[in-house]
Amino acid sequence: MTNNIVYTVTVLDLRANLPLGFRSTPMICTNLDDAIYSVKNNFQDLSDGCTYQYAVIEKSKLNEIRPNLEVQSLRLWYKYNSIKDEFEPCDPPRVIRNQTGFGIG
Repeated sequence: MTNNIVYTVTVLDLRANLPLGFRSTPMICTNLDDAIYSVKNNFQDLSDGCTYQYAVIEKSKLNEIRPNLEVQSLRLWYKYNSIKDEFEPCDPPRVIRNQTGFGIG
């Protein structure tokens, strides 16, 4: 039996197109630790040269289009620190703190 849980990594640019911002889901991991490591270390330039200020990791079900509709589900937020070239844990941006389902699943 295969595990149908994945962790989507979505990066967001909130400087334009408020309140939704521009989004991209460049990574889907089968292990939470891999997702956290990748985000914290800006793996393969997730920030895209400082384009994206935030990253969110969400627990999702594999192959669901809007995988994360539960308000209390796992969402880990990170903000990009350009001096360190890494993402650091943070609170969700105020303008989208109640949104969910960022990943494409």
